[in-house]
Amino acid sequence: MFKEDFKISGGTLIKYDGQDVNVVIPEGVTTIGQDAFANSMIESVVFPSTLKCIKVNAFKNCEFLEEINLPESLEVLEGCAFGECKLLRKVYIPKSVSTILNNPFYDCVRLEYIEVDKDNPYFDSRDNSNAIIDTSDNLLIAGCSNTNIPKTVTEIGRFAFKGNRKLTSISIPDKVVKIDDSAFYGCHNLSEITFGKNIKEIGNGAFNGCVKLKEIQLPEKLESIKSDAFFLCTSLKKVVIPKNVTEILYDAFSRCTNLTSVEILGNPNRIDNNAFDYGSITNPIISGKRLVYVPKSEINKRYVVPEGIEEICDNVFKNCMNLDEIVLPKSLKRIGWYAFYNTHLQSIELPDGLEEIGEFAFQDTYISEVRIPKSVINIGCCVFLEARNLQKIIVDQDNPIYDSRNNCNAIVETETNKIIIACCKTTIEPTIEIIGEKSFCCMGDELKIKEIPSSVKRIEKNAFLHTKVPVILSDNINFVSGGAFSEIGKIERIRIPHNEFALKHNWRKVFDSYNYSPFENVQSPVEGNYVKAYVSVDYIKSLMKVEFVAPFDKRDIVKTPGEMHLSAWRNPADAAMYGHEFYEILIKTDNIDANFGAKSYCCEDDEYYQDINNGVERPRIVFVHEFEIVRRLPVYELFDIYTELCEKKNNND
Repeated sequence: MFKEDFKISGGTLIKYDGQDVNVVIPEGVTTIGQDAFANSMIESVVFPSTLKCIKVNAFKNCEFLEEINLPESLEVLEGCAFGECKLLRKVYIPKSVSTILNNPFYDCVRLEYIEVDKDNPYFDSRDNSNAIIDTSDNLLIAGCSNTNIPKTVTEIGRFAFKGNRKLTSISIPDKVVKIDDSAFYGCHNLSEITFGKNIKEIGNGAFNGCVKLKEIQLPEKLESIKSDAFFLCTSLKKVVIPKNVTEILYDAFSRCTNLTSVEILGNPNRIDNNAFDYGSITNPIISGKRLVYVPKSEINKRYVVPEGIEEICDNVFKNCMNLDEIVLPKSLKRIGWYAFYNTHLQSIELPDGLEEIGEFAFQDTYISEVRIPKSVINIGCCVFLEARNLQKIIVDQDNPIYDSRNNCNAIVETETNKIIIACCKTTIEPTIEIIGEKSFCCMGDELKIKEIPSSVKRIEKNAFLHTKVPVILSDNINFVSGGAFSEIGKIERIRIPHNEFALKHNWRKVFDSYNYSPFENVQSPVEGNYVKAYVSVDYIKSLMKVEFVAPFDKRDIVKTPGEMHLSAWRNPADAAMYGHEFYEILIKTDNIDANFGAKSYCCEDDEYYQDINNGVERPRIVFVHEFEIVRRLPVYELFDIYTELCEKKNNND
């Protein structure tokens, strides 16, 4: 073993690159860094007396490491420091250790013996428990196959028994109130577990992959079953959910392939999508008056929701592509988020008495017509997003919250005059003041609106995302949110408000388009050795470090210093993405190519640049000696100039 085998910096051993399997770490090392020995072939290690900290994953997956003797100088032991050391059988924690982050020994499949020095003031292994317990919090941090959980423990920590394949049974004491994330993850031979009566929460993935667990009796005081809690417990056949449970999160019992019976005694507030997916459940799961889960195998073209059901919970029919028709009961009051997302529904009859429709409830369906009953008082965002066949929207005239005034084929929030849901046949009435978030989203070329009326004052986030629409905005507009006109295709005509709002707004975010300019590739004119271009006032000030105060009708001649690079645009719309006020300038040059692209860099060289619109190389303007400031322009005038250039180009074509 050579000193060169160790990469050490400032007392931290960063990496071991040696070939020796029996390692002696040099004195003076205070920290063993993250992954320093990870995946190495070492069989033994001698720690220096100067060692204070072993970082996360430092010895992870050292498959042949059988024994460790931690030094009395050690203070900090981080999570998974010795994780996946498959031959490690025994661990002793010195009295000097004051910090242990998560379980340093998870997935140590043969670990049988854990002891903490009796004089350690921070941690203990009370009652010969074969575990590491946080003394002040009564939190069990790390266990092994021979662990007996003491009666005084109140929480089973994150990863505490993770990957222990020799663990076959465990009893949780009554004082435990929480089993934390992945506490028993991957304990493949765990077949029996007794829950304490006071457990309130079972964490994310707590029993994920416990494939031999056949039966569980959940405690009555249980309130929360987190995501993946019993995921892939393939031997589990029956589950009774206690009455105090308020939430069963995503995939909690998913892929329990032998699970045939689920009984919910209470009425949880939240049961997530796929909580019981890919099992063998053949009947719907109903909690009180809520339809919680419907096996996809039971859905064949048409499905009738039983009378008496008041709520279809979130995601119940999500991705059921063989669902063509749904019959809703008269008792129904709420349709949850994504309830019918990505189904093949052709039509929908919403019952009188329905009060709420959750966000994205009918997204990506084939519904062509919808009637909103007078009882509906709460409609979420994007309810019919990407329902491209939707052509008719009617709101009952007696509805107190919403309307479809003058047969506009939209859902309008009456009090605010805000369109919240639209379709390709929607007309924007002259009384509308707000275009709501994503209300016209994803309609492509189907929308036939010719103008946005002057009554509109506010356009919200992604209102016209992926929808072709004329961007002609009146001076009454006082807010346009980010992405409002994003990805709408090429814009030939554009007018933004001629007001103070426009001078302060970030228009680049409004027209945000990925990887391409939303504007046509039009060019400002060339006259002799002069080309007209546009630059941000702030950019020129910072570049030249001078203050321009010339009147608009006076030309200032600016000499370019040596090797100066000047960002300028011949396309005024592209320029408008980078500021609020601009100079129209004339650039004098000895060599000019009238066909360079929308964005150019004017400099004293003859390099080429990539045209951002057409993806081809074009020469830059070269040999720039000076430019003249013609006038100062607000951002809205640049868009006006751009529209004129587009019209001239179309006339010439």
